[in-house]
Amino acid sequence: MSSTEGLNTTVAYNRYQPLLDGLIDAAVIVDRDLKPRAWNAAYAHAVGVRGRRLAKLSSAPGICCHNLFAIELCHKDCLASRCFRTNRFVRMDEIHGGSQIVAGPEDGIVGRMPKRNSTLIVSAMPLPDEKGEAVFVLEVYRDVTTEARFQQRYKEMLAQERHRTEDLALQVRLRTAELEQSLEKLRATRAQLIRSEKLSSLGQLVAGIAHEINNPVNFIYGNIEFLHSYVVKFIEHINSIEAMLTSPKQQAKIKELKQAIEFDYLVEDTKQLLNSVSNGAERVTSIIRDLRSFIRGGSEVIREPVNIENCLDTTINLVKHQARGRINIVQQYRLGLPIVIGNEGQLNQVFMNLIVNAIQAIDKKGTVTIAAKLHDNGINIDVSDDGVGISESDQLKIFDPFFTTKPVGQGTGLGLSISYSVIDAHGGRLAVRSKLGKGSTFTVWLPAQANQMT
Repeated sequence: MSSTEGLNTTVAYNRYQPLLDGLIDAAVIVDRDLKPRAWNAAYAHAVGVRGRRLAKLSSAPGICCHNLFAIELCHKDCLASRCFRTNRFVRMDEIHGGSQIVAGPEDGIVGRMPKRNSTLIVSAMPLPDEKGEAVFVLEVYRDVTTEARFQQRYKEMLAQERHRTEDLALQVRLRTAELEQSLEKLRATRAQLIRSEKLSSLGQLVAGIAHEINNPVNFIYGNIEFLHSYVVKFIEHINSIEAMLTSPKQQAKIKELKQAIEFDYLVEDTKQLLNSVSNGAERVTSIIRDLRSFIRGGSEVIREPVNIENCLDTTINLVKHQARGRINIVQQYRLGLPIVIGNEGQLNQVFMNLIVNAIQAIDKKGTVTIAAKLHDNGINIDVSDDGVGISESDQLKIFDPFFTTKPVGQGTGLGLSISYSVIDAHGGRLAVRSKLGKGSTFTVWLPAQANQMT
């Protein structure tokens, strides 16, 4: 050992040994050559060499602090070197035990290395001289392996708990979705029961109203033709009398009388009034006819096997003239659709109402799609349009009698009610899906003939 090294060791020991002995953690003081000059018992225990043997090993040529207590950090970023360079306190957390073992060059003493899975907190603090320059560095090694393992276990437990929470949340979402579907089915069933009860109660009322209205309407409608013929005869008689008058004075008088009562206007207006009365009577008759269809609901008619494809084709051919040049009608049928048992005339009436409504829902140009496919032991018939759509509030009332979104005078509000009654009497379902500005889809489901589904 040179005199300088001995002096450094003596100074370090005398000045800082009490500080080292007061530390619980492993601590060592190194000089600028990174050679250990003083240490405490915890450091000697960590190195695995004590007393004179540690002093002898630390003073051996070529031996530095990291040869005695090597950790990963020593080979990557020596804290003592950084501390000497910056003259500042340095600390590194979660440093793992080293993996390199170095033997003593003289007596073969091997430093005991920290375990690979050990975790340390390493700090280095400069120890300056009177001029403020760092002469030594105090390195402290705190073993926090137990705490680190506890934190790791805690993190694992948190991760497991998070996974369990996520699994539980997923199960809750799935169960919630199932409950929402069940609730939606219950709501649909409840709405259907309420609607059926409403239609049943209203049917009794409508039956009496239709009967009471029918008699005076028949009286009006039956006498319009006679009234029209009487008016024509009056006009012809007046014109004949006027032609028989030869005296200019008499003709002038007749002309004056006609002008006084605006005879020509009265003649034309009378014709228009009679036409209006006739059209009104015809409309009332049509409403009564719809009311009777609504009352019957399709329950007293003959049922027979019906080919839905032929039924749809027939209906589409009847309404094509309303769509020509403006609406593109698309037919999408699944081949081999089963037969349904029902009344083809009533089903045609339903499909006619739905397709005509779809055409009228499109302001300018658009597309109406009629699709039919197997579904739930029956047939789904979708009538879709890309028209104006129906609001959510109106969808709740769309099948109620006398409810219509059309302008006054353009609809009775019975078409969809009659259609609903007909489909219900056939053991089927009629539903609507719509969004404002996105169009609507009316879906008819009819049960297939049993032997057709096997």
